[in-house]
Amino acid sequence: MNRVDSGVASLAATDRSLITGGARRIGRAIAIELSKHGHSIAIHWHSSEADARETVRECLIAGAPTAAALRADLSDPTERRDLVRHAADSLEGPLSLLVNNASRFKRDDHAGKRREEAEGNLSIGLAAPFTLIRAFAGQVNAARTCNVINLLDSDVCRPGMDFASYRLAKAGLAMLTEDAALALAPGIRVNAIAPGPVLRSSNESADHFERSRRLAPLGIHASLEEVVSTVLHILACPSMTGATIPLDGGRRLASRCVPS
Repeated sequence: MNRVDSGVASLAATDRSLITGGARRIGRAIAIELSKHGHSIAIHWHSSEADARETVRECLIAGAPTAAALRADLSDPTERRDLVRHAADSLEGPLSLLVNNASRFKRDDHAGKRREEAEGNLSIGLAAPFTLIRAFAGQVNAARTCNVINLLDSDVCRPGMDFASYRLAKAGLAMLTEDAALALAPGIRVNAIAPGPVLRSSNESADHFERSRRLAPLGIHASLEEVVSTVLHILACPSMTGATIPLDGGRRLASRCVPS
């Protein structure tokens, strides 16, 4: 696990945040927005070092007192267990926010022909957040309320023939959100965001991405900016815990409809 040197001296910060998968896409956008609100930022990355370095730079420009990038393989039990401690050390104080954003989206099947893909989806999408939340809870400052925000997927409401382990991981993370909210109150609030398609994945065509967005009753899904603003909304609502906020244009509702 390695820190990417920001080259900037640390400043005292009240809010210290760890974003898993923070080097790219949704995680990157969340990190930069939190930086604008004065958070010190620890960005977890696994295989995107160049992106992590650039995101650290952007966080510092946006106003983060301190920013660091930490490499960890979340499929490795030891590395995911140590990530919270390394983040707190890098930001020079206990974390106040954990964003479980990292996930793996590899195609698998129910026949068990893609065992490695299935195990990766489950370990990164569910086992890692479980471990990270426990580690986070063990280091928080008892004098303040801290937060965990989990990134889900509205598609877990829709049955499918593949990506079974990915769906299972996200469904389990939804249950973990509620369980942890009960277990960790009142000192830690735990909430989740469940967007529909926001950014096209690397194994998806542009046509399929647009068609999937149009499946929603509203014909749209959340923008990247809406997901980011929802993170800020959760942080601004002190009475909210155990909640999942859907940002899917009603797609989860359409999945329950049975043709007459």
